[in-house]
Amino acid sequence: MTMILYNAQLSPFAARCRIAIYAKSLSVEMRNIPGAISEEAFAEFAPMRKIPLLVHDGYSVPESEVICEYLDEIGTQPRLMPDNPRIRAQARIIARIGDLYLMPSLQVLFGQINPVGRDSHLVAKNLQEVSRALVWLGHYLDDDTPYAIGDTLSLADCMIMPQLFFVMELGPLFGELALVPKESRVARYYAHALKDRYIARVIAEMKEALTKLQGH
Repeated sequence: MTMILYNAQLSPFAARCRIAIYAKSLSVEMRNIPGAISEEAFAEFAPMRKIPLLVHDGYSVPESEVICEYLDEIGTQPRLMPDNPRIRAQARIIARIGDLYLMPSLQVLFGQINPVGRDSHLVAKNLQEVSRALVWLGHYLDDDTPYAIGDTLSLADCMIMPQLFFVMELGPLFGELALVPKESRVARYYAHALKDRYIARVIAEMKEALTKLQGH
């Protein structure tokens, strides 16, 4: 079984795939974009030209959530998606909140990091959107467990933790001491989930990539 992940260390979408890969102890070749392949050659088997992209024995799988579920469904262990339909739905709701309501505003804010030319109204609007999404997220997180939906790592954690990393990092850049209230369910979850070695490994990779991007 040959697997290649076309990857970017700072991408929260690629990061969620790496958490799943590390948790399953899979042998996957990481090829970082840009650099690993020309854009034209990449487009031959990735017409969407997006990363992450998993290539498994020549079969290309795009989209991070699809990749993570694919890795779970081909029989790799441990399984990261629960069997209970209601808990599976909870995991998918957490992922959807991140992708549809949290990440779009984070992407806008990421483009506003440089104070030169910063649009203060745009920043305020998107900080508000982030806060609203975090309230929704907190509603669906388990409150008495170290992970998003129970006592073990699941795809819910893979989906949301890389996005929460950006929430934690971006707030101070806009004069916000913390976008996540210290005693909130989201804050408690983030602190607990960071103790997982696979999550911690990926967050460390993202921190290193962010530091390089900022020129530190």
